[in-house]
Amino acid sequence: MPEMIEPQAGGEDETRKSFPYEYVKELREENGRYRRQKTEAERERDELRTTGEKRIATALKQADERIIRAELKAEALKAGINDPADLKLVDISGLKLGQAGELEGAADLIAQLRQSKPYLFKAAAGTSGTGTPPRPGSRQARNARDMSSSEFRAALAKQGIKLPR
Repeated sequence: MPEMIEPQAGGEDETRKSFPYEYVKELREENGRYRRQKTEAERERDELRTTGEKRIATALKQADERIIRAELKAEALKAGINDPADLKLVDISGLKLGQAGELEGAADLIAQLRQSKPYLFKAAAGTSGTGTPPRPGSRQARNARDMSSSEFRAALAKQGIKLPR
């Protein structure tokens, strides 16, 4: 029979039942396993939380960078840049997104870029200019129904189209 643990005399409750030593030992080992599992689970949880927070921070930084580049590209196109790919060479570290998501400092950066590298931008042109209008009567459209067969074939040939005979 397993050894019994007896309460010592003078204890609070002498009527309390005692459990076998092996059973108590088994319960303590089980409790120890559960505490180790809990500690391991807490450690894994903390690692996952840290990893997740790092990934979120990286994703937010990359998203902000994309937004900044897109807004800068839009601003540069408004300013008349020749090739928006040239903006990859620009240092965007001084640009920040405002509270409402607007890009702060883009206009100043484009102005500095225009001053330091004017060849990246188109020459200033007015938007109200229309160019030279066509001369009156220089080109009149003709209706194919009003043409003879030979005139129609000649008009098509002039455009590089050949009809089978």
